[in-house]
Amino acid sequence: MLIYVNSQVTEASKTKLNCMFSDVLAPVPEDAHATIVYGRVYDTSVAACELEDEAVLNLNSAKSSSALITGLQWWPGHDLRGYIVAILDSDYLHARNALWRELCVPLGLYRPHITLVKHIEEAHAQSLMRHVGLFTARLPCFIHLEKEIFKLWK
Repeated sequence: MLIYVNSQVTEASKTKLNCMFSDVLAPVPEDAHATIVYGRVYDTSVAACELEDEAVLNLNSAKSSSALITGLQWWPGHDLRGYIVAILDSDYLHARNALWRELCVPLGLYRPHITLVKHIEEAHAQSLMRHVGLFTARLPCFIHLEKEIFKLWK
């Protein structure tokens, strides 16, 4: 059984990101989020849950949190299709990752980020990011995160 938890980027922060990079990058995905944990569940009580194909819970927290975007990178991604991501510095995300990791074996090293562009070749991504480099005065910048979305599936 797999577990996946993310924290949604607020509408105001999506607008901010779109304003910062719209002259170079595509609009930020509507479902922009920061992954908190993705892994295989080893807690037998959770793994024994009777689920249909997927269970989704909104874990609404009373407060939103912030993260600092420190730069952009190209990653090949789990499917090798290529992604441009905004690298995040956030004590909140690391603390939430540590909490959720108690239920699972994470799939890969945890690196807080927001995916900005999906399915892009590395050469094209590097060209775009060099162009974005003209706007480095815009970084670092804070974005805000809100509710957590929790998914379990077999």
